[in-house]
Amino acid sequence: MKKNSIVMVICILLASMIFSESVAYLTSSEHQIYESYFVEYNDVMGEYYNALLSVLEFNPQYESYFYKPLDVITIVSALMDYKALEKFLNDNGVTLDYDRIANDSEELFNQYMTDESLKQMLLIFFENESYFRGFIKSLVYRDEVISKINEYFTDLYGEDMSEVFSDWYVEYISNYDFVVSYEPLIPAYEIFKALSLEELEKIEEKYRNVIIQEQDIPEEWYISYVYLVENILPLKEAEMEDLRDYIQMVTDYPQLLQYSRKELDSQLAYYTQISETEESDDLRFEATQKVNLLQSYMYLLEKYGDYDENTIGSKFSEIESEINEIYIAYEKALMDLKEMNPESIEISSKLYQINPQDPNISYDYFALVYSLILDYYKNTGDLENIKANLNVLKSIFTELTENENLEKDKLEGSNKIIVEINTLLK
Repeated sequence: MKKNSIVMVICILLASMIFSESVAYLTSSEHQIYESYFVEYNDVMGEYYNALLSVLEFNPQYESYFYKPLDVITIVSALMDYKALEKFLNDNGVTLDYDRIANDSEELFNQYMTDESLKQMLLIFFENESYFRGFIKSLVYRDEVISKINEYFTDLYGEDMSEVFSDWYVEYISNYDFVVSYEPLIPAYEIFKALSLEELEKIEEKYRNVIIQEQDIPEEWYISYVYLVENILPLKEAEMEDLRDYIQMVTDYPQLLQYSRKELDSQLAYYTQISETEESDDLRFEATQKVNLLQSYMYLLEKYGDYDENTIGSKFSEIESEINEIYIAYEKALMDLKEMNPESIEISSKLYQINPQDPNISYDYFALVYSLILDYYKNTGDLENIKANLNVLKSIFTELTENENLEKDKLEGSNKIIVEINTLLK
């Protein structure tokens, strides 16, 4: 191989290590892809961690792990607006000075990295140097885009620039969209782009099958599915309860089926008046009950149509079965995530919420709770404020040791924790 060829191979390899993967591309609203306009992974993650810092300042309890894929997509969406503006500049003969962007980015990055204490703090929060470098690069890039846009519109409109730009921007940006190319974020992207509950339900069903049937899928897919289920499941369960109430109501009060809608309105008006004007407490109470019954029945009638035992019963069975399937996939997603993140109390907490009767899930959750309490004691020496919690945990682990379904290693772990708690409480 010639020397020049060797140098070229080395350069290609170095480039693949330095430049991060593209995450998404700018598209037209008609989905034409503009391959020259894209955002890179390190830039996106840098912007994400910077935004997360602001969120956590106001809400330290923010569930960042389970919101992460959707939050990252939100960042991508915002950054793509800058790519659309860059395209406008390029289409109008204005180009960005990428050499200056690179030099300014490197200079600013090095300024932060020269202060060792600040460097360590930044790298801990941003996770690694590449993400922080990506944030700096994205920050300098965004400033450059805004600067060029301001220059362009000021040259054209002078002092009226701000007003003209605001109206123009809304219309212009509506002509653009983006598409995600980074596989781990595809489910989150589909959720982000969904415009209706029906679309979200189709996405849930699609990834429910993936979660149950496939192995070795990206961690972000599990997280996105958990996020989606936790937003859809309450609606599904509310619908199932509606149908259950409908069936029970018609069973208990079959006379309701005999009324037309006009007659129901008349009955409701009649009993409403009594509930508001009758002097007798007993009659007012009875009328109020009838008003509540009629309102509930009329709501269900409007939502699900005229009652038919076969139709409503079949619908109830269908949604009950679907909810059971969702819970199977939901629990599997959490179990797989727990395997990837065994020390995550957020994951163990969700598993415990959906299956508190499983002694092994209970052990994993409360062992992590105990670990947090123990860390608090080691850091503060404050035993008095954790005594009550320790006694509660002692009772929980004692009860777990009596469960024949508790795995052997967890039985041993429970006994060990009980001994440690007894020692602390002496």
